[in-house]
Amino acid sequence: MLHPGPARKLIVTVNESDRFEGHSVYNALLELFRREHLAGATVFRAMAGFTGRGSIRTLDLLDLASSLPVRIEVVDEPAAIERVLPRVREIVRHGLVEVVDTQVVLCAPPGDA
Repeated sequence: MLHPGPARKLIVTVNESDRFEGHSVYNALLELFRREHLAGATVFRAMAGFTGRGSIRTLDLLDLASSLPVRIEVVDEPAAIERVLPRVREIVRHGLVEVVDTQVVLCAPPGDA
């Protein structure tokens, strides 16, 4: 369990259509983080965005299968984030991978009293 104090945040931004071994990159990353017992991860889907010199992509209600950016965030102890980085580098072929030092103020997963 993650405790208040110094931590590290791993942020990965990829396109929702990016694939790794037959699965979406974001699902492959979620599975990796769960398997490695990280504190938890969240995937955010963009409403609009662009990467590099690419065109601007927007959420079109008629085209829900577009290739919008998705952002995966996970916060854990620095050692846990460092442990998964080599595998993240293998999974993410196109995108942005960031590591940021952060401070956990509260971590109370559902069901904790």
